Amino acid sequence: MNNSIQDYTQKVNKIIAAIEFLGAAVLLLLRVTDESDRFSVFKVLYCAGVIITLVLIYKKVSTKVTRSMLLLNLVFLTSNNVFDPSGFNLYESSMTIAVAVSASALYLNKVVLLINGAIYNVIFISAQLLLDEIEISILIKLEFIILMLFFICKWGNELIKTAVQKEIQATDLLHSLDNAVKVVGENTISLNDDIANCNKNIGNLKDISNAMTTSVQEVTMGVVSQAESISQISEMMSDVDNKLSEINNFSKHLAATSLNTNQIVIDGTERVNHMEKQIDIINTAVTDSLTTVQELDKSMDDINHFLSGINQIAEQTNLLALNAAIEAARAGESGKGFAVVAEEVRKLAEQSSNTVKEIDKIIGDIKDKTKLVLEKVQKGSIATKEGEVITEQVNEGFRRIKLSFSSIDECISNNFSMIENVSSIFTQIRTQAESIASVSEEHSAATEEILAITNEQNASIENIYELMQNINSSSTRLQEIIPKN
Repeated sequence: MNNSIQDYTQKVNKIIAAIEFLGAAVLLLLRVTDESDRFSVFKVLYCAGVIITLVLIYKKVSTKVTRSMLLLNLVFLTSNNVFDPSGFNLYESSMTIAVAVSASALYLNKVVLLINGAIYNVIFISAQLLLDEIEISILIKLEFIILMLFFICKWGNELIKTAVQKEIQATDLLHSLDNAVKVVGENTISLNDDIANCNKNIGNLKDISNAMTTSVQEVTMGVVSQAESISQISEMMSDVDNKLSEINNFSKHLAATSLNTNQIVIDGTERVNHMEKQIDIINTAVTDSLTTVQELDKSMDDINHFLSGINQIAEQTNLLALNAAIEAARAGESGKGFAVVAEEVRKLAEQSSNTVKEIDKIIGDIKDKTKLVLEKVQKGSIATKEGEVITEQVNEGFRRIKLSFSSIDECISNNFSMIENVSSIFTQIRTQAESIASVSEEHSAATEEILAITNEQNASIENIYELMQNINSSSTRLQEIIPKN
């Protein structure tokens, strides 16, 4: 435990010594480059202390002595900053003290931390007393830092002690394990000799068992092959019988399907005939509609002719009314009554002309729609004629299908008789094959039982042989591992 703490302290000494050496080098460099920089007593003591510390580390003097010298150097450096002749810098001084206290905490030693904390408190308070200024807040922060570092040192030291105890326990366990391995190594040598003798005897037994197993296997293979052949024949006969049953069932299903389909064809033929009659009726109706629409179109032309005559009469009446109005104007007072009549006649002629135009427009729309109807009726007439042709073709197809299904029914009826004859023959063959297979299976079962017993014995010997080989290999590996430990 002491060795581990001493090693840790030695590492911290080297780190702080390296940092202090760099600090001393910086001070010397500033002294050379800056003539205004003056070397105080604390700087001289600090540089001298750094040199002494390096000598102590080189000579490998006690780590405690080296630690004390390193911490003393930090005191010199801190005093130089606090009691600087150029003036007291509160921020720089407090930061220097905090760094120095943190450096002393690296040793994880509560006593060392408290001693250094007390020293730096005295230095900081003395400097402020000399200046008649005491910054309580800075002092409280410094005390808080020291308190936090105290707990870090306390817990860190406990962790180091725990780790050292675990290391000691592990070392004791390793010693115990080494003794156990030595005992195992001594017993392994004698075990290897016993395993070698046992392995030799099992090898001889294995060879004898293999030879006996080979002989029994040859006999069994012949019997099993014969039994398998007979069983295969019996299975094939059963499969054929099943196939014949399936074919018979399929033929019955096919006959029923054919009968249903034939009935569907008959029904379809009747529906096609009925559809053909309906198409004839539709064709007659479409033809009548075509004639009616054509007559309507002709009547529209006659009406247009009459309206044209009425329009001409209205125009002539309008001209006569205009002439009458002119004559009435010439007649003066005596022609006023005639002028009123002429005006009414003119208005009536204009109304007649407008009415004729509206009727003509309506008749024009009716005529356009009549033309569209005429075109659609003509297309419907063509479609009904094509439908009659297609219906005749479908009817002819149904007649052919009906003839085909009649032939299929006849073929299915012939297949029924042939399938029944073949099924009877295969049933007789299957009965004979089953009787032969039963005798062969009994013989095969007895032979397989002998082979199974022989195989079990051989497998047991093989397992024992492999187990002894594994034990031998494990023992050899164990013997090879033990000297290395």
